[in-house]
Amino acid sequence: MCVESLKAPIKILAVEKNDALRRLIRVNLEADGLLVREAGSEHECWEVLRQERCRALLFSTESLSSDTVTLIQEIRRWRGEELPLLLISAEEPTTAMMRDLCPAIYLRRPFSAEQLSMSLKQLLSYLISV
Repeated sequence: MCVESLKAPIKILAVEKNDALRRLIRVNLEADGLLVREAGSEHECWEVLRQERCRALLFSTESLSSDTVTLIQEIRRWRGEELPLLLISAEEPTTAMMRDLCPAIYLRRPFSAEQLSMSLKQLLSYLISV
């Protein structure tokens, strides 16, 4: 999936604590034509968002918690917009959690490069439609 039809590449922030997994995600996102910024922690996430205008958020975590939902909601309030989310986790979110995170797409860990690409297509279709 290449996003050449867009006027400018979409910048996405990929948040993942594990360096190797974060690099793997970045390589796959860049192969799909996206500009990628990385963060390895909540603090780095805020730093990147203060410096750059990312149009989507990829948040990868081992387990989901109310803290994850709260962080994403705080980011969106601070940005003043929905900021579409690709949530990656080994733990499946509840329906209520996904409703609180909407617009969001969920991808279960472990995942393949093809599954990541398909999830990105869904996320980008939301961005293109708004």
